[in-house]
Amino acid sequence: MMKQVKEKMGMLRVAAVVIALIGIAVIAVGIWKEKEKEQAWAANNAKITSRIQPFEAEKRELEKQDDAWLQRLEDTKKGTACVLLSFENMDTNLSQSIFPIMSEYGYRGTFALQNGAVPGTQPEWMSMEEFHGMLGAGWEYAFLTESPEGDEDGTKWQEQLDAQIAAWNGAGIGTPAGYFFTSGQSSKEKEAVLKERGFSVWRDPQQNPEYIDAMKDGTLTVKSVTLTKDSSTLETALANAVEKKESVAFNIPSVLETVEGDAKAVTTAKFRQFLSEIKEQEAAGNLQVMTYFQYFQYKAQLQAEAEALKPEYDAFCQQKDARIKELDAEIRKVLEEYR
Repeated sequence: MMKQVKEKMGMLRVAAVVIALIGIAVIAVGIWKEKEKEQAWAANNAKITSRIQPFEAEKRELEKQDDAWLQRLEDTKKGTACVLLSFENMDTNLSQSIFPIMSEYGYRGTFALQNGAVPGTQPEWMSMEEFHGMLGAGWEYAFLTESPEGDEDGTKWQEQLDAQIAAWNGAGIGTPAGYFFTSGQSSKEKEAVLKERGFSVWRDPQQNPEYIDAMKDGTLTVKSVTLTKDSSTLETALANAVEKKESVAFNIPSVLETVEGDAKAVTTAKFRQFLSEIKEQEAAGNLQVMTYFQYFQYKAQLQAEAEALKPEYDAFCQQKDARIKELDAEIRKVLEEYR
């Protein structure tokens, strides 16, 4: 009896070993098959990648060309960085001090005729001869009309503007393209009034330096900041504008040998230093100095050049989209072969 039990136990052990070996073999076969599948998948994946890689590379190249086109359009529309210099007075300080200094550097600016004032009619103002001399040298003038008190809706300002335009025109001074808003004076309604009267570019004073906006509906808003004896950040603003290829506008109230107290002016030394920094950047080809209407015409020209490029870009886009569609179809065809 014991012998039979021992034989039976031995057979069970043998069976267990056989079963274990079979299990191990089954697992090994399964692992081998999985590895074989992985190797086959890797081989197929390599083949798929190899076949679709040229299609993907061509798509990437087309997208790079599209990016280059968009950059070209943007660069064409933006043009070279520009600096605009404006002056809020028409007194002898402008004609006898600022004008000669600017001429030394080869620069011209835009100055304001304020509140219907006509050159030569007051002793502190430039003479009519000096006025025409500056215009002959390439300077431009703009109109400036201060808002009357209690003018909530701008009606009095509009009436005053029309009366002053008539006074200027009566003195033989034509309506210019430029207008200078005073601080906080601008509004969409006033801009519409100016556009109706033939103005196309206007200055909007800011507390801090800002880049000039793009043209909109045939008009241009020039955001300017005033240069004073304490304006230590304007040199940085100029450097930033050059680095980012953006245009900026600076307003100079007056230029004096010495500036005392809170006078809104800049010393002659600081003004010359500022112009020298502009000259250095100009000599390096980083910027141009323009008057307000010159800049308006320049931006209009750049806008026209960018518009002229659009049909060519649109044709490229049609070809690019059609080709990408073909490439996507080729990629799908390859993927379907390996499903």
